[in-house]
Amino acid sequence: MLGTATMTRLLTGYRNLPAVSRAALADVVTRIAWLVDHFPEIAELNINPLVCSEDELVAVDAKIRLTADFTMRDPMSRLLSDPGR
Repeated sequence: MLGTATMTRLLTGYRNLPAVSRAALADVVTRIAWLVDHFPEIAELNINPLVCSEDELVAVDAKIRLTADFTMRDPMSRLLSDPGR
């Protein structure tokens, strides 16, 4: 996702702006994935906009929709399905 042509152009300094830290952006994506993985009641998560500067990323607005209709999974099942993790 971050390596597509459009994203590369935006992240490497679009319209004379400094390049965005890919490490910081990857960290945000990883943290969001962790959040969704550990809280199955999250039905939707929207961050818009995520303002990215050279060394800082700021979520200006975020919305999370929860659902009461979720199934608790065994937290170890994912680790069993991906032992290289």
